[in-house]
Amino acid sequence: MNGRHDRRPWGLVLAVAWLAGLVLVAALAGLLPFHDPLEQFDVTFAGPSLSHPLGTDRLGRDLLSRVVYGARLSLTIGVAAALIGCVVGSLWGLLAGFLGGRIGSVLMAFIDFLLSFPALVFALALTAFLGPSALTVTVVIGVVTVPAFARLTRSKVLSLVGREHVSAAVALGRSRLQVALFEIAPLLLPLILAYTLIVVAVAIMVEGSLSFLGAGVKPPQPTWGGMIRDSKSYLDTALHLLLVPACAMTLTVLSLNVVGSYIQSAAEREER
Repeated sequence: MNGRHDRRPWGLVLAVAWLAGLVLVAALAGLLPFHDPLEQFDVTFAGPSLSHPLGTDRLGRDLLSRVVYGARLSLTIGVAAALIGCVVGSLWGLLAGFLGGRIGSVLMAFIDFLLSFPALVFALALTAFLGPSALTVTVVIGVVTVPAFARLTRSKVLSLVGREHVSAAVALGRSRLQVALFEIAPLLLPLILAYTLIVVAVAIMVEGSLSFLGAGVKPPQPTWGGMIRDSKSYLDTALHLLLVPACAMTLTVLSLNVVGSYIQSAAEREER
């Protein structure tokens, strides 16, 4: 038997398993036997034990429960922000690419204006202006991701407008909006889905960066970035305070990128 055909994408399997398990545990955290993430026990900086499998932090809070509840918030912010960027940016790019001409140029000029600002600096400025909260961080990251979706979608639309079924729809008298939504948009879905997963990973990292810098979700709500920030003063004596949230974030971001890249590759093979 040909060995090439026997190979299974084990990286993809492990990535999907990690993401599915993480989402399931985060969603059911309130029903599972975890400690309250804000409860303070008598033991501080404790290592792994039966009562605290991942140890405790400087205030005696259980790290396992904090990383699980942190996953709930970090994933919610990442997914919601990516959806904002996906919906707004994809529609923006779809219209700019299909309408073209002066309207398309004006639409993309605004996107270029947004891209002229460094993303993290722009996010920090907006968060400082609006005030740090989970909702603010979500909206800010969503706004920051809009230009990437818009440029990606417009580029893909420009490669599709010359296809026969698009020209046929135009010749049949369908409006530009109808052609864009019903003839071109369905062809964009695999690419947009793949990119959305990658943007979720980026959004989680940006949320972590904002929380690390003190501009994200305020304590005592646990987030991975906030847990990393709290660990920076204890790296010599309690390295596990950093390793637990950092490993959770790294595995999640890596898994999202693996799944997104696989979907993108599969979509590209289908087009050939």
